[in-house]
Amino acid sequence: LDADSQELWLEQVGLTIHASAGREAVELRCAEGIFEMESESFRLRGKVRGRIGAEQVFRGQWVAYDETRDLLYSDAPVEVEEGGALYQGGGFRYRVAEGVLELVSGVEVFKQ
Repeated sequence: LDADSQELWLEQVGLTIHASAGREAVELRCAEGIFEMESESFRLRGKVRGRIGAEQVFRGQWVAYDETRDLLYSDAPVEVEEGGALYQGGGFRYRVAEGVLELVSGVEVFKQ
């Protein structure tokens, strides 16, 4: 814990944004991260792997969560697997409360 910045430094991270009425749970795993105590936002990096509900699996270099906007996002290349298809994009936005995942920048679709 960095007392000045109120940031908690994490290693070998396993984190869950729990499901609630109308929204799916989000499970995240990665090498390291920073949790901001005051805002409850976080940044994760290092082979980030995530699962949204039972259907969507994603991988990327880093992700961040903005608690005030309830938004999980990345501007780094990402892969998403869903329903037998692989999607690649230059980043993503996942509006947690709405359960909406959007890939951004140069999206490609591959059928498996």
